[in-house]
Amino acid sequence: MAIWVLFELLQYHLLMLVCHILILSLAVLFLWSNASTFINKSPPQIPQVIVSEDIVLGVAAALRIY
Repeated sequence: MAIWVLFELLQYHLLMLVCHILILSLAVLFLWSNASTFINKSPPQIPQVIVSEDIVLGVAAALRIY
């Protein structure tokens, strides 16, 4: 019911919802990493994402066609 009210009655879009969730998670991670020094907890462990140059060049070549 709440999702229907958001999307239909309030004209809320899915992209806006995703963006707001991402902004909220970014703010929580920022606050957690800064507060961890005061409460002696370890900062969040965020995995490192490595994208190879070949994949990026392949995607760029495919997008250039379109």
